[in-house]
Amino acid sequence: MYELIKDWNPWVKAILIAIGIELLFSFITSILSVNIREYLVDIGFVFALPALKISGYETAQAILNFSGDHKDLTEFAQTAITTGISVFVIFIVGPYLLLRGYKQSDQSENPKQRSWSWYIGAIMIMMTMIPAILSSVIGTKVYMNTKESMEDSRQKDLLNAELMDLALDASYKIFMPQEKGGGEGSFTNMTTNSENIKLEHLDSYEESSMFDFKIQGEVTDSSFTIVGVTQRMGEDEDFENANGETGKQQISVVVSPYEENIFTLSRANSMRN
Repeated sequence: MYELIKDWNPWVKAILIAIGIELLFSFITSILSVNIREYLVDIGFVFALPALKISGYETAQAILNFSGDHKDLTEFAQTAITTGISVFVIFIVGPYLLLRGYKQSDQSENPKQRSWSWYIGAIMIMMTMIPAILSSVIGTKVYMNTKESMEDSRQKDLLNAELMDLALDASYKIFMPQEKGGGEGSFTNMTTNSENIKLEHLDSYEESSMFDFKIQGEVTDSSFTIVGVTQRMGEDEDFENANGETGKQQISVVVSPYEENIFTLSRANSMRN
């Protein structure tokens, strides 16, 4: 076990030195003037994530193209040179020094002893890999959060649409004759049975919907409330939903056809931040 740990010691040292250099670089660039910082950042791109340099240039160029302007050739040449040096350092210089260090170790009396060229090559490789790994982790996290947010927005939009269909249907039904399933001006006088309005009275209501709809609270002659509950968890896991479940997001609409605001939407227990 000790021998295994000992074999990995050089790599641990290289990783720690690479992290230290990058932290020191970040600190130095944060306290320098803008002009000096730009040059140092360009040097930093030589060792890590040259693609960001290209991406930044293309984004700036796209914005200028949209406004009818363009970047001069000087900045393009600077980006091209920086990227070329980056590729050379990352894919040639670093691996060459690492392999040269291995060869020197094999030819030395102590094969497990790493030379300075090995450490320089290993540190250069680690300085490239560490930002790449961090960027991948952050990018994955952002993608997952964005995907989650998009699904929440999609379900909210669908639920809003279904709620509005039900609300519109109800606002028509109240004025229809009882013989045609209406209430003749009252939500408490629906159909020939003169009963309170139910979801089953609405033509747009579907029991197979992906949402759970309920009529909440008191039904009066002129208004009532429909609540739709999604299957998405909200911010408060203990929130009591209208359908008896807990923690789900829900949207309600108050249908009041005699008022100036016929429909009043409200959200409860919305998505987590």
